[in-house]
Amino acid sequence: PWKAATVPLLGYGSTIQIRFRGITGPGFNSDMAIDAVKFFDIPPFDDAGVIEVVDPALGCDLTSSEVVSIAIRNTGTTPLLDIDVVYEVSGPVSTPPVTEGIGATLIGPGVTDTFTFATPVDLSIPGVYTIRAWSSVPSDTVAFNDTTTRVIEHLPTIVPPAAEDFDSYAIGETDFDFMRNNPELSDPFQVNTGGTTSTGTGPATDASGTGNYIYMEASGMGSGEQAQ
Repeated sequence: PWKAATVPLLGYGSTIQIRFRGITGPGFNSDMAIDAVKFFDIPPFDDAGVIEVVDPALGCDLTSSEVVSIAIRNTGTTPLLDIDVVYEVSGPVSTPPVTEGIGATLIGPGVTDTFTFATPVDLSIPGVYTIRAWSSVPSDTVAFNDTTTRVIEHLPTIVPPAAEDFDSYAIGETDFDFMRNNPELSDPFQVNTGGTTSTGTGPATDASGTGNYIYMEASGMGSGEQAQ
């Protein structure tokens, strides 16, 4: 079926060159068709989208006063001035909604800017935290891009001497006591024993010859994809 899409051409200047690019898939059924292209003016509207939680990041030694920064993009047609933005946190230490104004900062149409909250967040207890941030603009009727979420983990601190041979974990496990897979990546390190599922790749045994190890299964992953 045909898919309709509207693409705002904000922030590109007075002269714009349009390019359509088709990228083939692995099979013959990756044809692409284009029809009914229109260029038109739209009435003025406000649209403030929070597109990313920039800080804090995944790590160890997170404190009770971590800085929260977000990226705000103006996808409307009018400048944004003195709007409110909000964040809240759920996790081992939950934080109720914190609302602050961006003040005299002017964000023009098509422009992305970073805002840092004056109120820090407490991430001092190790565990998984979900940070949700959104814009609060009464005149913004485009709600789908107002909110973004980031999941981070405060990892426990390792005090030497310490060792891990992964023998106590079940095959396929991806959650470990003192190390974590990056939740923002879809391809994790996982526990295995013996050979891997791909013929001719990976080790035949662990370092001891009889136990477990962790590995990244590259089958189905694209070039340059990561496990962390």
